[in-house]
Amino acid sequence: MLQIISGKFFGDGDRHVSPAKGITYSNYWWFSPIETCVAKLEPTSPYSSAVSAYVIEYLNQIEKEAEGRQDVLVKVGDTEILRQFQCIATFGLKSLFAVDRWEVEFACRSQARDSADSFVPQRIVPRFFNAANRGTPDDATQFSSLVSKIIGLPRDQYVGLVAALATFRHALLILSHSLDMAYSLVVYCLESLSQRFDAFDPTWQDYDDQVRSKLDPLLADIDSAKACEIRSALLNSGSLRLQKRFVDFIANHVDDTFYVDEAESRQSAVTPSELRRALKNSYNLRSSYVHMLKPLPDYLRMLQLPDEDLFPWDNEPYLTFSGLIRIAHHAIRQFIERGEYVQTESYDWRAEVPGTITLKMAPQYWIGNTSGVQPEGAASRLSGFLSMFQGWLTHEKPVGNLCELMLAYERLLPHAKKEYKPAMVGLYFLFGALPLPENPSRHYQDVIERHRDILDERRMETLIVRLLVEDSLPWPVEECAAVLEEFNQTRFRKHSVTIPKLLELGLIVHTANAFLSAGNLQEYDRWARVAHLEAAGAKEVQEHIRQHISGKTAFDPVWIVTGGRLDSTSQIANEKESETEGNSLDAASEMQGS
Repeated sequence: MLQIISGKFFGDGDRHVSPAKGITYSNYWWFSPIETCVAKLEPTSPYSSAVSAYVIEYLNQIEKEAEGRQDVLVKVGDTEILRQFQCIATFGLKSLFAVDRWEVEFACRSQARDSADSFVPQRIVPRFFNAANRGTPDDATQFSSLVSKIIGLPRDQYVGLVAALATFRHALLILSHSLDMAYSLVVYCLESLSQRFDAFDPTWQDYDDQVRSKLDPLLADIDSAKACEIRSALLNSGSLRLQKRFVDFIANHVDDTFYVDEAESRQSAVTPSELRRALKNSYNLRSSYVHMLKPLPDYLRMLQLPDEDLFPWDNEPYLTFSGLIRIAHHAIRQFIERGEYVQTESYDWRAEVPGTITLKMAPQYWIGNTSGVQPEGAASRLSGFLSMFQGWLTHEKPVGNLCELMLAYERLLPHAKKEYKPAMVGLYFLFGALPLPENPSRHYQDVIERHRDILDERRMETLIVRLLVEDSLPWPVEECAAVLEEFNQTRFRKHSVTIPKLLELGLIVHTANAFLSAGNLQEYDRWARVAHLEAAGAKEVQEHIRQHISGKTAFDPVWIVTGGRLDSTSQIANEKESETEGNSLDAASEMQGS
């Protein structure tokens, strides 16, 4: 938000401009205002104290809507603006900035509050936690330049950087409570930049030394081409790529000043020959904490070494928290300095205004729109229609008229890829089975006959629509159960159909009933239990299922899929016997009016 109010994404049109202020506290002290391109940091007292108060002044400006459109936003995001500025100030001035005075006082305490207060930040990290950090005349110039450079970054780099700076600040604040978590957060913040903005392809030499030494002799005995394929597959390991990219990114963002000017007065300052190995060890320590809650080694936890970068152990260099912070600050600063400066940028900033949330539209607003319809979206449209169908069954909500979509599918089906046809034919078959005042397409029966083989495919798309239309399982129960099992493994894939809960429960209990009719009580029990657990949150449905399980009786699928509105004696269950009075889809003619 701080970058948005700078105006770099706005055109030459009018803007809503709202002067704004916010309060912040810090252990940094300077008696003069510090001006930046987006805000002014003004002290409220000219006298030094352990914690100083500042007013952050800025112009919250929002571009007006184009002529003819009503303005929705006039002022927004003050909390986010202050948060981002505090993160930048914490990083740039190497002092804590927070809206809570107590937070700064506690973090910058000079001694432990009680016997349980084991991590006094001043004893672990220099500068950041010193009481009354006195500023210098150069601070204002350097900080102003830093803010200008950050605001000038391309939007994607700015977003990634601010997220990293927020995590960097959180690491400092959490240090009072958990050194292990603070250490991991610093690694997180660096890794976030490395994964966003660094391209890396590992080589075989990057693979773990111990594992590689065992694999090389084995690979030497097989065909060289095959060995190359095996090495390539191993190199695609996610953990290897993440770790190596992390190490390379940071090493590439460390220049000579880190080892010369910035290393003055540092004990056991990290050297170029130690850096990569030390970073790899830090990454592994973070992974051990994240995956197993394994704390840092005692020599890093108990020994408070604010002026030392490294602690050697078993011929391995390990970064202290102070050393990790020094590397992180330097690498992030280099990332900022090397970033492209963009004075103006075309960007849809409104989508990122704080408080804005993007949700999918309900299917009734888009499912019948044939503009740009493609076979690739067939699963999504079938999912949407099933959702609307479920809404009609349970709440008598109308569904839309899809006649135009059916005509579009008639044109697309002959040329669609095989993988998209089941969802297309399924929706076409289900919608065409609804009793309309007039047939949605005079070609309906011909299209269904030409694609009967698609409807016979053992897939969830065809299983669910045929059950809804035919009111019975279309294939032997073992085959239907196999389709359900496969669907459970693939339901979250990109082009998988989404089945509403109650419709899926209806399919499951149909399967259980079929096993009961076949005398297979073991499979009946198994699928009945699946139905009982999958009905989580639907108390009445679960009770209905539980009662039938106890009596080893058949379930009432109609009662379940309608949420208790109808039962097997209703019109829906008797659609085959009475087309005029008992057609299960007769009321669907009401749906078409929407």
